[in-house]
Amino acid sequence: MTLEEARNSYQESLKRIEAQLELFWQTVEKCRAARQAIGYLEAGYAIDNEGFGLSGDTLDAAQANYQQFSRELKDLQARLSETMDKVLSDRIAVAVELMEPEFKARAVLLRQTLVQFRQVNSIWLDLPEILRVLESLLRDQGQEDTPDGLDIAINQYAQYGKELLMQFSHIAKDVEVNLETQERQSVLSFAKAWDVDVESLEGLGAVSIYRLLDGCYRVLNFVSYRTLGELAALCMKVEAAHGIKNEADAIEKDHERPTSKDMEHQNEGAPA
Repeated sequence: MTLEEARNSYQESLKRIEAQLELFWQTVEKCRAARQAIGYLEAGYAIDNEGFGLSGDTLDAAQANYQQFSRELKDLQARLSETMDKVLSDRIAVAVELMEPEFKARAVLLRQTLVQFRQVNSIWLDLPEILRVLESLLRDQGQEDTPDGLDIAINQYAQYGKELLMQFSHIAKDVEVNLETQERQSVLSFAKAWDVDVESLEGLGAVSIYRLLDGCYRVLNFVSYRTLGELAALCMKVEAAHGIKNEADAIEKDHERPTSKDMEHQNEGAPA
């Protein structure tokens, strides 16, 4: 396969799955909204089910909808990942083979990071869901006329969050950061440099758990997008050197990981 053939195959594949990508992100939002509704119901609130895209206003209905949405999301993710991994890998592989030794060595390390990042797929979608529920519930803590189950629900979701942090700690120590502006280190060490220490969770309250979850989400998004961006830049230089007109920021813009569309989780209104 030539450079131009690999680039064209990538662009054609994006066009073919454009509708699937849109459906994927719609389903991501449906899952997050349903999970938020479940959190409210477990805390004792009444909800407007239509506002959350649910078929009913009971906990059973919300859980059934969430399970349905999650199955749909898992199926979409599997199909999209298979297609995108194939065409993107082909485009990168062809370009890497034509690089000068120095740049090729860097590209190989960056590809290695992206492959290792597949290990975090299991928690990448769960992080923003738990963040959303915790943020919603924590906003009401200490207010008047809150339901009796609020504190119980907050503690429950804080425990869910702690379990995600433990998974992050276990996985992140085996994933390397190979960015140009950073020393070679594990994602776990990189997170610590961002004041995200997930190895000392004993005794932490819900707000502290929330902050760590938010930090982990930011770290994962930053490292993955910067890694893909640096690798894309190296590959596009090769394509340009061989007379292939590249689309602007093609790989970074079009190949969004099906686990992190909202690269920067917003903290507006987050618990203080």
